[in-house]
Amino acid sequence: MFKIKTNQILVFLILFYLVCIMHIRFPSQGGSGLLLPSNQITWAVMATLVLMICLSRLSYSYLYVTPLSYTLCTATVLMGIPLFYTSERWLASGFTQWLGLAAGLIFYFSILQVKLSILHQRIVLFGLSAAAFIQAVMGIAYLFIILPQPGEWFHYGAEVSGVLAQKNITATFLNIGLGASLLLWLEFTDTQKRHNAKSSSKMLSILLLGYRVFTHAVLIAVPFMLVFLQSRIGVINGIVIVCGFGILYGRSYSRRYLRALIWIFSGGTLANLLIWLSPAASLDLLHESSTSYRMQMLGETLNMIFAHPFKGWGLGSFSYEYAHFLIRSGITSLESVVINHPHNEILFGWAEGGMVTLIAYGIIIFAGWRLWQQSALRDRNHRSFHCRGLWLLLLPLLLHSLVEYPFYLSAVLWMIFLLLLALCDQGRCSHVDEKDIKINEATPHKIKYQNSTISLWSLRIGTLGVGVVAGLAVLFMTTALQSGLFLTMFENVQITQSPQDVSRINIEKVSQALLNPWVFRERLEFDRQVNNLIKFNMTKKSYLLFDYLDWSSKYLEHGTDPSVYKSRMLILSAIGEQSEVARLSTEVHFLYPKDKRFSP
Repeated sequence: MFKIKTNQILVFLILFYLVCIMHIRFPSQGGSGLLLPSNQITWAVMATLVLMICLSRLSYSYLYVTPLSYTLCTATVLMGIPLFYTSERWLASGFTQWLGLAAGLIFYFSILQVKLSILHQRIVLFGLSAAAFIQAVMGIAYLFIILPQPGEWFHYGAEVSGVLAQKNITATFLNIGLGASLLLWLEFTDTQKRHNAKSSSKMLSILLLGYRVFTHAVLIAVPFMLVFLQSRIGVINGIVIVCGFGILYGRSYSRRYLRALIWIFSGGTLANLLIWLSPAASLDLLHESSTSYRMQMLGETLNMIFAHPFKGWGLGSFSYEYAHFLIRSGITSLESVVINHPHNEILFGWAEGGMVTLIAYGIIIFAGWRLWQQSALRDRNHRSFHCRGLWLLLLPLLLHSLVEYPFYLSAVLWMIFLLLLALCDQGRCSHVDEKDIKINEATPHKIKYQNSTISLWSLRIGTLGVGVVAGLAVLFMTTALQSGLFLTMFENVQITQSPQDVSRINIEKVSQALLNPWVFRERLEFDRQVNNLIKFNMTKKSYLLFDYLDWSSKYLEHGTDPSVYKSRMLILSAIGEQSEVARLSTEVHFLYPKDKRFSP
């Protein structure tokens, strides 16, 4: 009977995503979360992998469970507790936020169920290296081929960051690829010795290709690109990765590590040399204005925490509450932007969820430390560094989450984090072979249900239920992608076409064309109101303005947006509501001091 090899299918799909799918770029209006097409695609891929794993395990009578999985489940439940006392205004946003965390836990637990050998894991590492190399090549091509003048090197747009569209996100992704390449390079001899005799020649050929073609190239291209990105967290993570692997592998693989250092420094030195030769380019890693702005955010977030240290302000409420906390405190923001996150995940969780979320983070940090200790123990037993090497690859993502919000900006990084975490946890546990299942009755990482018919059917129904939800998630994300792209096209039309043409657009037909309007319900209503303002300029129908006033009043009760403030102030000024205009002017003075639209 033909048996599907789930591990090979899983590895192939992950490789296909990392090397092909994730590099497809779609038009976008920016933002974070499901507003970004790349995030919708990534979540669809994650759901597809979960669905595939569930279908392949319907006939199994056991689950792999690790101490870390228990801990993560506990932390996830704790983080959901604040939903019970979150204001109704933020409940939908807060629940969506928590749902992303819970869905990530399901993805991690699903990967944990698939027995991946060390060779399988290294093929996944090869995929990460290849993806980083592709991103670096795309950025280099933009810098040196698309840009006509070398002086424009530091006046680039989002294109230089590739599909990730943000330099810090790109830098973190490149550092993960750099670390994966170092791991492959330093352990390649061990890989040949362990797997040459018992692994399929095709799989070994893939690894050889990665070694001969990509590893050297990544070790040169990634540092080269990191210099041009001028990302502070990118530089810090690069140093952490290189030094971390040096401490871990330096003694046992000193010659190979020194050769890797030569390639890494060659790439960085070449980039700095090109910058030095260009009179119009200069390095600015300090970003002093950005530093002041971030320090203000951290300070005011701490003040918010001290105001409500135990209960928090409510999940999903940070953007609104932070803005109005500044207004009440009489503090002027150093930047005229909407603040959605304090650029520190722990402070963000504490501010919104209170002490319960802080305890959850404490549990996760302790579990991470225990995972390192157990990985080190297993490595010593097997005379290896592999598990600790995987653990080191998590550091760029963890450090980045302390200075920004990478998992909201890029679901790719969230997927990679969970994937590496599962691989590290798998390596620590070292799965038991299937042929040993019936013989070995007491494995601490396996819960078996074959002795109870009720328990066995409960397991299968649960697996089927998760698979159904994953299938629905694939459909949800696919329709969200269509809806997002259609809305982006409509918004571009509103910007580029004449007001006469835009005023003739039937917004209801636009709404009906969306296969999944739920994800973009607020964005769609925003576009509807903008379209109404354009129609008013053409038709002078006053009811359109009063509709906008009603909508903007409700919007500003839970959100902040400078364009909404400006339009509302203009309308109120036109109808003589000067007291309300003065109140709004005071608010925007604190929130958007550098926005020229509010200049007197």
